[in-house]
Amino acid sequence: MAETCTMGDTGGYVGSVILAVPFALLASFIIFKAKPANIYFENISASLIVIPCLFIGYIWSLLLVNTTISGNHLCGPDYNSYLNEFGTNYWYIPLIQLIACAQLIFFSIRSVHNKSIKKDTVNRTSS
Repeated sequence: MAETCTMGDTGGYVGSVILAVPFALLASFIIFKAKPANIYFENISASLIVIPCLFIGYIWSLLLVNTTISGNHLCGPDYNSYLNEFGTNYWYIPLIQLIACAQLIFFSIRSVHNKSIKKDTVNRTSS
């Protein structure tokens, strides 16, 4: 994450939520509505979504522990003097990002699982 936290400003973190949440909702909708093509393609697609989401989720979970649970500024404990100026509303930014990552992971795994079950059912009934 390339946030500079100049004077305790958390604009970069807010911007990441503004960009990530609509993307996560759109991607989840596309994953959910996609027609089954090839099971190998589906597994690779899900892996390309799940692996980065796990990495991003790890980063945001560290920020969640540091801010929401420990009560520090989003930029780190060195910026706690800015808490009075900006308030604590931004403490929910890591939680929102983690929910978006979890949603993408859930829909990816569910989509592949449901499509493999449907394909297996079709194979059983046709033989």
